[in-house]
Amino acid sequence: MAGELFAQHSNIKGIVRDDNGPVAWAAVGIKNTSIGGITDEEGRFIIEDTPSGEQEVVVSHIGYMETVQVISLKENKTIELNILLRPSLNELNEEFLRYCRFYLKF
Repeated sequence: MAGELFAQHSNIKGIVRDDNGPVAWAAVGIKNTSIGGITDEEGRFIIEDTPSGEQEVVVSHIGYMETVQVISLKENKTIELNILLRPSLNELNEEFLRYCRFYLKF
């Protein structure tokens, strides 16, 4: 229909890593929407049909701190992200406690 406005959408692709390499099965999404996906075995993801403009990409995985990256999407373009996850302090504390329990027994 002539004169009808269509929303302009963009795509986001990238890889999620930690200090040791790719992170599989991390949740990647756009904040305050239902748009998102999961990384594959190699830490790669693609989110298609994301509204253009400023968006917050949220990445989470068990054992890691949630990461938020603000991006600016241009109409009908694809942006590529490299996201680094950091271990959760709770996970580090649990590892430290296991270490202490093991060595305190001797």
